[in-house]
Amino acid sequence: MMPLPSTQLELIEVDESSWERILPAPPHPGTQAGTDRHGHGAADTYRAGGWGWVHCPEMATFRFGMQAGPVWVSQERHLPEPVESFFWRSVAPFVLQARGIEGLHASAVLTAHGALAFCAISGMGKSSFCCGLMQRGYPMWADDAFMFARFGEKLLTRPLPAQVRLFPEAAESLKTCRPAQPPVQATRIMPETPQAILAVCLLQRVESLPGQSPLQIERLPPVHAFNRILEHAYCFSMSSRDEKERFTNAYLDLVAAVPVYQVRYRSGWELLPGVLDGVEFEIIPTGDNP
Repeated sequence: MMPLPSTQLELIEVDESSWERILPAPPHPGTQAGTDRHGHGAADTYRAGGWGWVHCPEMATFRFGMQAGPVWVSQERHLPEPVESFFWRSVAPFVLQARGIEGLHASAVLTAHGALAFCAISGMGKSSFCCGLMQRGYPMWADDAFMFARFGEKLLTRPLPAQVRLFPEAAESLKTCRPAQPPVQATRIMPETPQAILAVCLLQRVESLPGQSPLQIERLPPVHAFNRILEHAYCFSMSSRDEKERFTNAYLDLVAAVPVYQVRYRSGWELLPGVLDGVEFEIIPTGDNP
């Protein structure tokens, strides 16, 4: 049995004088535009000179071996956050996907039956859902990048180190919920033992729902879940047949083995406690608070 791929990565900063010796070749026709947590075209991902490259225009360039080894980075200008934080949040998912561990643009909490992931574009409430559930005793497992891979007959997930961040209005709203343990904006996710996957939820915030219900949950059949979940997948490259086959099979396996739910919820942070009540009742098995 092949070992479960590791999510551990070493990041090495390189100054400009040293970097000139390992500058990447210009992007070529095989270049693929990646997306960051905001859903913008934020990175060019490609192979050149036997290396994998992630180029974030006007910010930084990252180089890595396709199988193993450290990741080198050269900054072009001051990043909007510390380089290590930027790397884990926006670049590491592409590096790991190139090396065989798939990634969803999702945040997650850990339950007694496995990780519960929430997929959505930025600002839709992934981190808020997870921090609200954390206040109910479910540990944070992932923020913005949910990594998984097959291990024998199982699909397992590993977390990435990350600092959980919330929009100010979401953080303020969560103060009115149950006391945080620890404070939601200080929660740091660290690598732990791989876990099973309980379910994946696709979040959609709407202005209204039938009967003014705050929440509507629908389990999607695998064929529909497959198309919807691919919208949130990290992908380094689809330039070869093997890469396309591996990527496709990974997500076919995921929707076949793991329940995928469409979760629509009404706008308004004041409704969040009721929304989380519904998620706990309908998706998390009874008594599943770890």
